[in-house]
Amino acid sequence: MTRKWIALLGMLIAFAIGGAASAQPEWALYQNDPNPFCNDPGSRDVTIIAFALAESARVSLEVFDPDTTEVVKVLMYGELNAGQYQVVWDGTDDGGDPLPEGSYPYVLTANDIDTGAALFEDALTATIFCPTLSDEESWGQIKRRFGAE
Repeated sequence: MTRKWIALLGMLIAFAIGGAASAQPEWALYQNDPNPFCNDPGSRDVTIIAFALAESARVSLEVFDPDTTEVVKVLMYGELNAGQYQVVWDGTDDGGDPLPEGSYPYVLTANDIDTGAALFEDALTATIFCPTLSDEESWGQIKRRFGAE
């Protein structure tokens, strides 16, 4: 390659990186990872829930009981600026007790700080599953079955 082409390629790469870095985030709630995860106190396993805000908002990130639809854990509540965020959840309720195995919906709600008008709301599901030593499948096989690997 000639120096002219190398210089042009370098400018294109710098433009692509600069353009991506300065892009405004969009509203998004992402699937927790890993999913499923085990909340057994001995496992020390946690899951990460990520989300993006397109503008400043009053945000709540809540986990719901799959049977009663009551809030079992408030992971985040407050005013946040636009950007990317990650929250760690250990599979416990608001009292710090481990929740039983199951699929727990989690909901991100974002409201305008000044007016309270709804800006964004989305829901996904986190699965708590703790295999025992008597299970025929290994933990890795279980994660692959659920699409976590």
